[in-house]
Amino acid sequence: MKIFAKYLKVLISLIMLMGFIITVVGQNQSNVENVLDSQSIFDNNYMQVHDEYKLSLDPLNYIYNTDNRNIDDDYLLFLKDVVVVNSVFSDPKRYIYTYTNDNFLDNTLIQENNNGNWEIVSLESFTYDTSGNVLTSQLRVWENGSLENLSRNTYIYNVNNNVETYNTELWIGNTWTNSDRGTYNYNSSGYVLSFLTEKWENSMWENNTYEVYTYDEMGHLLTASGSVWMGNGWASDRRHSYTYDASGNLTIGLSEIFVGDTIWDNLYKENYTYNGANNRLTFLGENWEAGAWVNNLNYTYAYDGLGFLSNLISQIWDNSAWVNQLQEDYYYNDFGGIETVFSQAWESGTWVNSSNSQNDYDEFGNTTKGQFFNWVDGNWGHTLDGVLKVYYNYSIDLTFFTGYLAEISYISILVGEKELQKSSFNSFVCHPNPVSSNSTLSVTVSDDTDAEINIYNIAGNKVQTIYKGAIKKGKHSFIISSGNLSAGMYIAKFISENTSESIKIIISK
Repeated sequence: MKIFAKYLKVLISLIMLMGFIITVVGQNQSNVENVLDSQSIFDNNYMQVHDEYKLSLDPLNYIYNTDNRNIDDDYLLFLKDVVVVNSVFSDPKRYIYTYTNDNFLDNTLIQENNNGNWEIVSLESFTYDTSGNVLTSQLRVWENGSLENLSRNTYIYNVNNNVETYNTELWIGNTWTNSDRGTYNYNSSGYVLSFLTEKWENSMWENNTYEVYTYDEMGHLLTASGSVWMGNGWASDRRHSYTYDASGNLTIGLSEIFVGDTIWDNLYKENYTYNGANNRLTFLGENWEAGAWVNNLNYTYAYDGLGFLSNLISQIWDNSAWVNQLQEDYYYNDFGGIETVFSQAWESGTWVNSSNSQNDYDEFGNTTKGQFFNWVDGNWGHTLDGVLKVYYNYSIDLTFFTGYLAEISYISILVGEKELQKSSFNSFVCHPNPVSSNSTLSVTVSDDTDAEINIYNIAGNKVQTIYKGAIKKGKHSFIISSGNLSAGMYIAKFISENTSESIKIIISK
């Protein structure tokens, strides 16, 4: 069976449009601010559908399509396990991921290292339907010695598994209170035709923003219009329109802003050119000033023989001339994940070192270490934070962290006929997980055996024995109590004569 790679879902913010942009984070962050590192998969930003579409076309967000890569019938699936991120401006953070039996993300636990101790910051938990769609995401933050509710999102899908509505609630006064919601409308091809957001005000839903989209027969975005609710009616706010060449490449983009009862005024114009392989060669941005288009930004792109972006030069228009601003060189691993991004800034008529991002990979295209360096006093150092792009699972999947160093470990899962044979041996699950007081460890074994079940702390020390002795074929349940265990992550391990199985358990009190 050939395994087809997933298309990357571009759900990143506009700050990443320029690639590895330096991000300086405030030194004193509260727990509520820290949880921004663990945002849900959907957001409520105005004109988000439009912004995501534009980002998906940008070469800086492009990952080489690996759909034709041959992978053996029995292959390994890789999921993030633990990520430790070091930052210049904040304490180190640790991200701990747990998954359902179907390999969907179950929990994301964020901890912060305070004087050598890992302390809980937040926990985000998910539930899914049978198609793998997220039904709920709930975020809790550590306050006053326990995890306290902060927010939760609920999603409803149409028959094509597209999000139809979402509802965001905040925990206020020991109860869930509506905050905002969004409603999508799609065409038969699954493209968004309209998107309505509402805010919960005065114990009722009130209109907030409304977006309308049109497409050509190939699915290219033609127009995107946004309106805002002014209390008694919709007011036009902005609109974007796009044209394409015969190959479907975006050539011109026009942005306008509503300035009167019936008047649209030009705001920004984008111009694109391409090579014979349909790779973007240039981008020219122009501002509308005093009734004329005035140069603003210019990007020039170059590619290697495989179609990977290899060089980017950006310029700004200053005093009737283009002035160099930034140059970046890109290098890749064998799977298409970025290995190095070398950045230089234009200073005093010459290119000078600016930043350098480096990713180390294992043999399966998983980033094991990501680093961001900046050039300071003639040396590469860690005095600023940057956006760390972490590629994994044969460099197909991508996630982002902010800091100067990220170290990542993974869970590997055998997929294929061998996995089916293995799954008939046993299953080992904990529910509920996280554990606040008591939970149930369930194990299913295929044959009579001697076995033991133990709990280990993150340092590998055994802290509790759940069971030790003979166990018969079939399903068995064991009660686990948080008891004297402090809040944090633990490993539950099932050990028998022929195998061992481990799962992560999160204790939250």
